[in-house]
Amino acid sequence: MQIGSLVRRAALHYKDAACLAEGERVVSYREFDGLTDRLGNALLASGLVPGDRVGVLVPNGIDCLVAYYALAKAGLVRVSLNTRETEDDHRYKLADSGSRAVIHAGGFGALGVEVTIDPSELQALIRSASTQACAIDRALDAPLRLGYTGGTTGRPKAVTLTTRGELAELSAFLTDLIPDIHGGDTFLHAAPIAHASGAFFLPALVRGARSLVMRGSTPRASLNWPNASRRG
Repeated sequence: MQIGSLVRRAALHYKDAACLAEGERVVSYREFDGLTDRLGNALLASGLVPGDRVGVLVPNGIDCLVAYYALAKAGLVRVSLNTRETEDDHRYKLADSGSRAVIHAGGFGALGVEVTIDPSELQALIRSASTQACAIDRALDAPLRLGYTGGTTGRPKAVTLTTRGELAELSAFLTDLIPDIHGGDTFLHAAPIAHASGAFFLPALVRGARSLVMRGSTPRASLNWPNASRRG
């Protein structure tokens, strides 16, 4: 099973239920499936090919998760970058991973890749892209994404995560860590999606829960977030 097929399955099951919320913006399961199809198709049409590495340098938000799962559908390998790190860190990881492109939130200097996609270009790509299903199948043990270590013993090192590993993690979350999450629940993503919080999005998606995404967090803001449960 491919990760993109889980997004499509969720759209078929949960349709117009809220999948993601960020401030006043709400995206349904059906809309999330369509947005990730469009962006995945646009990235492939731009000349990227399955297996290419693509950095994602976008803060917590709906667009970050659209980028993550568009890459999965297109067979492109995600390189998650934390916006709280320095530009030197970003350039190092993009070069070390051999990334051909980066989707970024703006405000950065030259990042040393062939293709850079800023926020306005990202929206333009999505609007103009094919609406056909984007579904590139890759081997389950081929790289799905690269996660970098913290670099406490030198420069950060890339850890390769595969589709098989992602599916195993999903199973572990749903059977042990958050087995009772279900439709109607709300999962609050207050920590960085590029780090630990992102691991909880796929379990929430496959169970039909709504993910609330915060760009920044304080204890008071988290407790007062509208309609947030104590999950997350």
